[in-house]
Amino acid sequence: MSYAHERNVLHLGLNPGNILLNEREVAQIMDFGLARLSNAIVDVTSALVGTLRYIAPEQLEDRPPTAQTDVRSLGLILYEMLTGCSAVRARSIHIAAHEILNQDIDLALIDAMDNMAPISAFLLGAL
Repeated sequence: MSYAHERNVLHLGLNPGNILLNEREVAQIMDFGLARLSNAIVDVTSALVGTLRYIAPEQLEDRPPTAQTDVRSLGLILYEMLTGCSAVRARSIHIAAHEILNQDIDLALIDAMDNMAPISAFLLGAL
């Protein structure tokens, strides 16, 4: 992701299905179909095409996405990998959007794991 961000490219559609392991078992981010240059004007409706569970608040509001938009998505994916459950648990679009805009992600499950302080600190900044 840092490679794309260094070139002012935002992914804007990160979800677990877009992260694959190559033959050396190194994670690679795929599917830049929603990607935009960070200085480009983004149509909010096209930014919402991404999977709702991994969308950042600015994608639901009338604010331009930034590199932090992708970082939040990566944080949500990491949270799900570590806990086995989505940080956004709502079953309807409206309630999920409300959660994303108004609720902090509960890191209690991460904090309860052994030796997770660095991961918890990353997630606190990412989410």
